[in-house]
Amino acid sequence: MPRRWTLVLRDHADAARPVRAVDCHGLLNTWWPQSDAEHGAAKKWAMNGWPQPLADRLWVWSLTWLDDTPPGTEPAELIGRVQRVGDHLLEPLSVTEVHARDYTAVLTEPRRVAHSASLHTLSPVVSLARNYDGEDSFQAWPGPRLLFGVVHRASDGRLSGSGAVGAVARFAPRELA
Repeated sequence: MPRRWTLVLRDHADAARPVRAVDCHGLLNTWWPQSDAEHGAAKKWAMNGWPQPLADRLWVWSLTWLDDTPPGTEPAELIGRVQRVGDHLLEPLSVTEVHARDYTAVLTEPRRVAHSASLHTLSPVVSLARNYDGEDSFQAWPGPRLLFGVVHRASDGRLSGSGAVGAVARFAPRELA
């Protein structure tokens, strides 16, 4: 059965060169090597792109194992071990397997208690939003407006909006809105 993982990685190097596909390909060849006879053949794995920046020194990467036989190295075994990807030194912080669990398993499996967690970033996470003129604008996330929404009053006095607050304005009784 094909399997897919999403990895969150921390970069330990100040690299000038961006991550390249050939560097990722080399890393996955060391994780999941093939014999010399198979080396030119189709790979048993696929990269869904290469690591993408998530925040300051944090990267996200999706990998798929295509073969029915399980891989020799499980990505979860690599948590905490720094991996070289070109000029970057990436340490897997978390590995989430996507295909192995269905929704029933996700909703019913026992929860693990987090003892501590922290995230420090020098730059905010920025998302692209469309402003009222229809032009794209960048917004730092999370902001209260993006999390909770916003309410607009139309020229005829009706209330509308977006997000949770906008839903209250649109669907709640008028006196409550």
